[in-house]
Amino acid sequence: MVKKTVNTETVKETAKKTAEVVKQAAKETTTVAKKAAKETSTVAKKAAKETADSVKKTAKETSTATKKVVKETTEAVKKTAKKEYTKLALKETYIQVGGNEYKETEILKKVEESFLEAGHKITSMKSLQLYVKPEDGAAYYVVNGEITGRVDL
Repeated sequence: MVKKTVNTETVKETAKKTAEVVKQAAKETTTVAKKAAKETSTVAKKAAKETADSVKKTAKETSTATKKVVKETTEAVKKTAKKEYTKLALKETYIQVGGNEYKETEILKKVEESFLEAGHKITSMKSLQLYVKPEDGAAYYVVNGEITGRVDL
């Protein structure tokens, strides 16, 4: 049987060198991992900031658009309400003279029919002055300050 002699110094030195190599490799791995983590963190922070800025911008634009729509709708409702109030007020107006009674909405309807029969469009009517002369049994009108006409009561 052959006995091999192991030199303890060589083993110790080899172990020491191996330990140094492992230690150096661990140090390099740690440095690379820290650098990768830092880069990932920077990218994540940048993405989060961009997302937050985008959300803020979208929220502001949405808020502005919503305010505009609400304002326009409110104005439209006010205009419509004012027109409807005027129409309602006219529905209850009567003229009583010499034992006769004339409802203003009926007179206005006759004026509109006469205006249409004359070849005009009702949408072109921007203003209307109405003169009721019960003694003539007629109502005279002026549309848009230019077009005149007469209807029988």
